[in-house]
Amino acid sequence: MIPFQRGSVQGKFRKRGVGLLLLFCCLAACVPVQPHRVREGGLTRAHAAFQEGRYREAVRFYKSYLTGHPGAVLPPRAALDFGRSYYFLREPERARRILRALMESTPGMPEAVQAKLLTARIAVESDREEEALALLRSLLRERLDREVTAQGYLLRGEIFLQRDDPELALSQFKKAVLVAGDGPAGRRVYEEMASVMERSLQDDLLQQIIQESPENFPGDVALYVTGRRAWKEGDYFRASRIFKEFIERFPGHPLRAEADNFVVQEGNIQTLHNLRIGCIVPRSGPLKGIGNQVLQGVRLSLDNFNAMLGEEKVSLVLHDSQGDSHRAASEMISLARDPNVVAVIGPVTSRAVVEAAMTAEEFSLPLITPTATTEGIGELGREIFRNAMTNEAQARTIARFAVEQRNLHSFAVLYPDDYYGMELARLFEEEVTDLGGEVFCRIPYKRGAVDFGPEIRQIVNADIMGILSRNSDLIDLNEYPMKEWRENYFPSFDALYLPGYAEDVGLIAPQLAYYNIEKVQLLGSHNWNSPELIHRGERFVEGAVFTDGFFVETTHTDIAEFVRAYRHAYGEEPTLFSAQAYDAAEMILQVLFQGGRSREDLRKGLAAFRNYPGISGLTRVLPDGEMEKELFLIQVRKGSFEQIN
Repeated sequence: MIPFQRGSVQGKFRKRGVGLLLLFCCLAACVPVQPHRVREGGLTRAHAAFQEGRYREAVRFYKSYLTGHPGAVLPPRAALDFGRSYYFLREPERARRILRALMESTPGMPEAVQAKLLTARIAVESDREEEALALLRSLLRERLDREVTAQGYLLRGEIFLQRDDPELALSQFKKAVLVAGDGPAGRRVYEEMASVMERSLQDDLLQQIIQESPENFPGDVALYVTGRRAWKEGDYFRASRIFKEFIERFPGHPLRAEADNFVVQEGNIQTLHNLRIGCIVPRSGPLKGIGNQVLQGVRLSLDNFNAMLGEEKVSLVLHDSQGDSHRAASEMISLARDPNVVAVIGPVTSRAVVEAAMTAEEFSLPLITPTATTEGIGELGREIFRNAMTNEAQARTIARFAVEQRNLHSFAVLYPDDYYGMELARLFEEEVTDLGGEVFCRIPYKRGAVDFGPEIRQIVNADIMGILSRNSDLIDLNEYPMKEWRENYFPSFDALYLPGYAEDVGLIAPQLAYYNIEKVQLLGSHNWNSPELIHRGERFVEGAVFTDGFFVETTHTDIAEFVRAYRHAYGEEPTLFSAQAYDAAEMILQVLFQGGRSREDLRKGLAAFRNYPGISGLTRVLPDGEMEKELFLIQVRKGSFEQIN
């Protein structure tokens, strides 16, 4: 057994050894790491990311710009979008700090006015109503464009609704309507007003408003809100009748297009009968467990959809691949020949997807795999989509977190000698290098090992040799031989990437401490997401960060609701595969709900998704059918897992 606990290394040093330790620490602290490169056009990329709704990426670009330009100040538009990005990422206090700095540095400018309005919104959402009212009083005294003024009155009305004063609230809403006028600005004001009234007003008060103002404001908005509320409750026929009445009473209303859309969707629902979604998963064989997780995610989505409609409108056609890629291809042919099958979820393995792709292309049948991870899936054809966390996405996410958010630059990699470990190690090094960092060594280990001492010593040796090489003019090996460098080792690198498994990493972490590697950041991959990591690693994994495509314990409302529904339906915890399959089904059903009926409709609808708020992360469909995701960053904190993004 390896004695994980031993006496203080420093306590055993001789006087000469203490001197070596001091020299080691000084050299380690002065190691000239490669500086973080700020990519050219950082602000342009940040703006593009913000415009496309990739807010986390926008934040990274803004921060990279500031890191690469010490003392620089963001231009007003960039500062405003920086603050907005944090707001949309549900980090209001960070947004508030940036927006207040903008207000103070550029008072009176249009961006400062927008910053003041958003700061007031943040105050309202944080239950600081007096602060919000003070900001709005200041805002409305300024000479503003009509839309900003209207937004200010809208927010005042929302505050008064929260204070249970609907009469005063409606007076503010009326001012907003008068100021905004017709056109796009007026439509946006009406849309936001309807959302606020829907959240805040009871049905009886809405009916009272309709009766008192049947032909004008605010009866128009109250009638529209009544229809929306009926729609959300699943009473589509009643909702359609209300919207038709709204259109008849207010034919030129700014909300007319939205009302028309609800009527059209109600008609779409009536034509959903006999449509089918195919599903190819292993129901037997060694991959049965994965197949069951995928199937349960798909069924939960479909059951919720049909329950919402009050009857089974869309059915599932299940085919068993038995874990065999040839059989999966055969089952794909069977599904493709059924004209009522409009899309297929599965197969689960990359090889099976490759074999099924030819049929998908031949019959123009969209296929989404929720599990395959091999590179190049998106290149198989225009009908092929992948809603799965890839190894490339994992490596990219954790590398960017380390370099751009934690300002780490020098890395070692210790990885299992299987395909998963080798690919992640390679991809991580490529991303780190592209970001301006350095991976000075990549060391493999055997799966199932207990003693990782030989591999850790290789990291120690590589680190020492790097320090000696960089400081050869300062070091005399005759005075301080290699043996003493190893005995008095102090790590010079910033982080250790361990793209392995929870049970292995739980053993590795204490052994790292034995070799004095305790002050470096530990980074990992999704297979860390197991209680075994903390059970085995104990305090030695505290502060470690890893990435995953799904996190059961998140506080995000939609994901928490999914977890509760899954537990209730199946009596077990959802997995990454369950979540990815659920999202694949949800995207298909959303296209159907919006009127898609043919396979071509489904292909176009799936390809058009941008910033889809999936259970397995914010999702954007790329031109090749790959689905780019914002993965979860999870940290070990006080003996448990906690999401940090």
